[in-house]
Amino acid sequence: MRNASVAALIYELLFKMYKKMEVDRSNQWINLIPDESGIKREAFFHEFTSCWEWTSGALEGAGILKRLPHTAEALERLGDRSIKMSSPFFQPMMTLDEFQRMNFSAFETLNNYCNAMFTFNQFMIGDYTILKEWSPLFLEAVVNQDDIFLRSGEDRVEFNRERYREKVVSQWDNGVGYYFELNLN
Repeated sequence: MRNASVAALIYELLFKMYKKMEVDRSNQWINLIPDESGIKREAFFHEFTSCWEWTSGALEGAGILKRLPHTAEALERLGDRSIKMSSPFFQPMMTLDEFQRMNFSAFETLNNYCNAMFTFNQFMIGDYTILKEWSPLFLEAVVNQDDIFLRSGEDRVEFNRERYREKVVSQWDNGVGYYFELNLN
């Protein structure tokens, strides 16, 4: 069994999150939301979309994102959504460069691998993904290290669903949790 490291998977999720924030910014959709001290921060907004909710949950669980509180500005952005929902806005606690300098070896558990891979799976287009959607490190750090993936062409990577079910889904059937076991904070 070959697994990508949890750190490599989390890095790709963080890369994808920053890419979304860049697209939001280019569309002039900048989410400036006050933190608990009232300082306005550019926030990641998961838009109540499953892949982004799981990504923010995984990154928050790892201590890389911090959920911002409900504020008037945040509630204004949500429109008629209930205040009873958890805030969908998050403050990034580190950059990609800072992440690469950190030691995430304590995160290398089966539970965290399954959680990160489940989150990662939500970005698959059927049974594949396009290389340019991920960081320049993706091919070496994830695809070449994990037997769920297979390079198939110049810009495409296959996602082996059967192998994914064997390695990830079966672990949840055996009691592995849906949460990250550690947090940087």
